[in-house]
Amino acid sequence: MTSIPISDLSKEQAYAMFWQSNKEYVGQQFRVDHLTSEKGKTLNGKLCQVVGFTPSYATNPDMRLQCRILEESDDGRKESKPILLKSCNLVHSSSRIMYELMSASEPLTDGEIIKGLKQALSEYVDGPGVRKDLQFRCKFYRSVLNKLEKNKQSNNKNNGNALEDDEYCIPCMAAPPPDENEEIGEWIMRVNRPACVGNNKLDLRFMDLGLKGDGLATCGICTETLGSSEKNLITLPCVHQFHSSCLQEWLSSDLGRVKWSCPTCRHIVPSNLKTYMVQYETELRNRFQEFPLSGFCQKCIMWFMEKDRNQVLHGVVNENGAMTMNQIGQTSEKVHICSPPV
Repeated sequence: MTSIPISDLSKEQAYAMFWQSNKEYVGQQFRVDHLTSEKGKTLNGKLCQVVGFTPSYATNPDMRLQCRILEESDDGRKESKPILLKSCNLVHSSSRIMYELMSASEPLTDGEIIKGLKQALSEYVDGPGVRKDLQFRCKFYRSVLNKLEKNKQSNNKNNGNALEDDEYCIPCMAAPPPDENEEIGEWIMRVNRPACVGNNKLDLRFMDLGLKGDGLATCGICTETLGSSEKNLITLPCVHQFHSSCLQEWLSSDLGRVKWSCPTCRHIVPSNLKTYMVQYETELRNRFQEFPLSGFCQKCIMWFMEKDRNQVLHGVVNENGAMTMNQIGQTSEKVHICSPPV
């Protein structure tokens, strides 16, 4: 197995490598979502099955998957003609929990948003070689920050939200349209973009979604409501959330020691439980910093990056070896992709 810097790959080489990994999609079922054309909207919400993948960059530069819509008829399931869909329109059924998850969380105040935006923007500097998508998302941050600071100067208030709802929002994975000078790293991120597990929108007012209670969900052990100011929580990889003290007491009980599983769904609990304890200030800061890098909305950050914080990304390495999801992005200039064995 050889290690190749991402910047040295051609699109044809990258396509061939990702074709190897995308073959695992064949046979899997997904829910179609986020299609915006009139015809596409009629498919949103339908179940489909991946039936193939074209192993050629020349004929399939957007790396679309061949999918068959699964429709029921009076005499059983009806076969439909395969259509081509991007990975960003295929939502895995296991992420359905994110649709209803903590939808009533109290919004951050404008003062808290200003703090998060300033901290994030201090990490990024414009200049030659900076990814266009990162510049695009930082521009959104600066626009919102300028509006909020102007309002703060005129009203001298940090409480509540002064802007219109849509001024706090931007599409998940927002990026400028690709051009003829698109770099290989930008192309890889675009064509391998996963489907948003939320409503395809980042809302800065809810960047702390899941880092505190929402006033509706309950701890599955003590059955008390997780209040909107409750931050002493543990979120397991199954995305079930508990009071930290409740889960630790459960796991130390006779039943917990034998099962060592989530009390709600019986999913195995990681041995390094401390990793999953919510660190509110740190994780909120990380989310504000993460969006310019990956474009993930707050629900995608939860699903793809936080729910399994020590997930190893097979085939992605730096000088120290395989990288976890939490490590990727902060050392992008040193990241290599390992070509799969033939």
